[in-house]
Amino acid sequence: MNSSIARGALAVLLVAITAGARQPQVRQSTPPTTTAATTASIAMAAEAETRFALDLYAQLIEQGGNVVVSPLSVFSAVAILHAGARGKTAAQIEGVLSVPEGAQGLVAGIAGLSRSLAADAESGRYRFELRHAIWVDRRFGFRPEYRSRIRGELGAEVNDAEFGPEADRID
Repeated sequence: MNSSIARGALAVLLVAITAGARQPQVRQSTPPTTTAATTASIAMAAEAETRFALDLYAQLIEQGGNVVVSPLSVFSAVAILHAGARGKTAAQIEGVLSVPEGAQGLVAGIAGLSRSLAADAESGRYRFELRHAIWVDRRFGFRPEYRSRIRGELGAEVNDAEFGPEADRID
């Protein structure tokens, strides 16, 4: 995994988490059941998330110390970005996520995987909550079809935000 892309993905996730702390309006813990996830798309998402998790942990433990991270959360956040990416950017994200080039059904696969984990949790063996959300700086012009897709396929909240001048810098 390219370490600069991994750091960028973590930065995006941290921004989303930070912004989310200020706007806890996420209402849905699992995606809607209307998402057209196939067994193949769920298997692709599960296999890719496992490879991603192993790669992520391998890079993080090189830095030493204790590591606590939710690879599924990071994977989901980057997959949400992939849904709106095109060309070289999409190809780079696919490489980081370990999904086939031109991967179709990734968002639907994540939605199906999330529903499957939530359904299994209902057995009482464990508790599972995964909330999908994205906070978009008003200065960026995201296409309405991207917002609709993220809402419809993943059940994610898409919120407008003002990140201010500090958002222009990514260290």
